[in-house]
Amino acid sequence: DRYTEFTNVDKSIFWAAYYNLSIITLNNRILDLEMSYRYWREAMDFWESDMIQEEYRQTGKSPLGHLNRWIIAEEFMDDAPPEIKDAFCQLAKRLYEEERTNKADPLAIDSEIYGGYLRMQAISGEKTFDEIVDEYFDYYQKKIRTEFDLDNLSTEDFYFIINTPLITEDWLRHGSDPRKSKMIMRTFHENLQQFWQMKHGSTPFINEFFALWCSKIIRYLDTTQEKESCICQLILRRQLPTYLHSVMVMKLTEILCREAVRANASLFSDIKDIPLEDMEEFVRKCALLHDLGKTKITDIINTQTRKITDREFVAIKNHPNFGADILSLDPGLNRY
Repeated sequence: DRYTEFTNVDKSIFWAAYYNLSIITLNNRILDLEMSYRYWREAMDFWESDMIQEEYRQTGKSPLGHLNRWIIAEEFMDDAPPEIKDAFCQLAKRLYEEERTNKADPLAIDSEIYGGYLRMQAISGEKTFDEIVDEYFDYYQKKIRTEFDLDNLSTEDFYFIINTPLITEDWLRHGSDPRKSKMIMRTFHENLQQFWQMKHGSTPFINEFFALWCSKIIRYLDTTQEKESCICQLILRRQLPTYLHSVMVMKLTEILCREAVRANASLFSDIKDIPLEDMEEFVRKCALLHDLGKTKITDIINTQTRKITDREFVAIKNHPNFGADILSLDPGLNRY
């Protein structure tokens, strides 16, 4: 009712609140799907009101662009009730048709909009997940071959580089060809590694993305060494203090294990599947990975300098289970 009294900054915050309620909280599973949908619907209804449309005609800027592009690409849609699926299928189709009308070059189409449109085709049964993976990966291959100036990336190109692999990985879990899935994921991984090496420096956002990527690529890597390196990158990029703590624990554990083996090897006699000569290396890796599950705990808790609350402590106590879940993705890592 008081929207017209807001400053431009206040109006931006107003729409950002709807974005957070509809996307970010949903992505972290804080709210249920129906509640997030209601917030999105409320924002859309207000956007379509005469007052807001008049303002839009004057400024030409839509505050719902990011919200609509991201919400149609969210993985939760597979389990959405029919009403919600239908609403977002219609939204995805409309956004895609608008892009095709405004952009003659198919490669210029926004990657989230194109991805959301393909996902809705799979959800509605028009295409299989294998078919949309082929189309999206072909789009990615053609687009990545264009010359990207990594020092002057547009916002759209930046999100294309980091989001396309994440969107596709979710679809691959519905696919039927494991060899093709591995090939596609390895291509993404090599390109992202090159992007990281060329794009010097880092930000919390980029580190957060690479941590998320590391947690997804593990199952597609070939060697245990690659997977262990990827997990170290996950911890390092997600939470530097946890990584430094893990390295220190690893060094201390390595020394203790070496001395224990030398002083009384019989202490390890009940461990049948690890040869004594490999024990130090095994224990060293276990120690390095012991806090892996903390990467799944929100920074709001992990980085507190005050004494944490009882509820926060309950959340932290789950980190061994979270770590075990990550390591269980691969038989070679599950031993740790």
